[in-house]
Amino acid sequence: MPRRIILNSAAQSAASAAVNSASRLVPVAFPDIVAGNKIQYRIFLADGNGTYEPISGDVTNFTLKLALGVIETRTTLTSTTTFTGPAETIDGVATAGWQATLDCSVPAVMDALALIASKELVIELQVTETATGLITTYLQMSVQVRNRILA
Repeated sequence: MPRRIILNSAAQSAASAAVNSASRLVPVAFPDIVAGNKIQYRIFLADGNGTYEPISGDVTNFTLKLALGVIETRTTLTSTTTFTGPAETIDGVATAGWQATLDCSVPAVMDALALIASKELVIELQVTETATGLITTYLQMSVQVRNRILA
């Protein structure tokens, strides 16, 4: 089952964009990631006024990139640009979300943790309007990446 992530497009900062729901804009931490996993996300874009942005889930007019990396060195450890736009009902509201899988089993992620228990990295979502090339970063948050104990 995909992890549901709701982002407030009207947030003051991409670092505090993840929220509880479109109608309750309480900032939340981005869920921890376990290195070695392939994590499926379903991302929804709330408008800050209690509903969802019309572009949420639109993979025809927008391209997306979800990445995990090190902000200080601008190093991407893993990323995806493959998204679908399935419909879903959240809190009684029909909307669509962007769905993608982030592969955290790639060598760059595994090497970043090496023999340490966990490391703080940054997860970022960029949305590009196809017609204009306008890029908006809706998410750029710290996330705890944990090493696994089972091989």
